Amino acid sequence: MQPLFDQLNFPHQLCIFHIMQNLMDKLIKPINKLSRKIKSRTKKIKEIEDKLPLLKSNNVKKKNKKKIRKLKKEKRQYEKELKELEDYKERISNIFKQKDIKKAKIRFNTLYNNLKNLPPVVATFIGRLKKIFDKTINYMKYDFFPTTNN
Repeated sequence: MQPLFDQLNFPHQLCIFHIMQNLMDKLIKPINKLSRKIKSRTKKIKEIEDKLPLLKSNNVKKKNKKKIRKLKKEKRQYEKELKELEDYKERISNIFKQKDIKKAKIRFNTLYNNLKNLPPVVATFIGRLKKIFDKTINYMKYDFFPTTNN
C-alpha cells in the first residue's frame, strides 16, 4: 500500500493501538518472568521466616537469616527491573498521548538517544520504531486521521 500512498501523495497513519500491542507482546515475557521470580522469592522468604522460631540452633538461625537477606536482595533487584520495564512502557505510551508533534518527537528522541542504556527489549522496539515514527504521528499533523484503525 505504501507505494500507492506515495504515488497519490497521501500521508499514511499507522495504528497506535497495534504499535503498542507489538511493544506489549515483546514486554510480556520478561515482565511475567520477573513477576514469577518475585513471587517465588516472597514465598521462600515466608517459608523460612515461619520456620525460624522453631529452630533451636543459633548457627542454623544465622544461616537462615542470611538466606532471607539474600532472597530479599534478589527480590528488590527483580522489583527494580520490573518497575523499569513498566516505566519504559509508560514513557513510550506517553509519546503517543501528546497533542503536539514537537513534544512527541522530544520524548521519542530522549529515549532513542539513550538506546544503549535501555533494557534490550525496549531498545530493540525503539530502534524499530525509529524507522516508522513519522507515520505513527501523522494523526497529530492531520485532523482527519484517527490514532487507531480499530
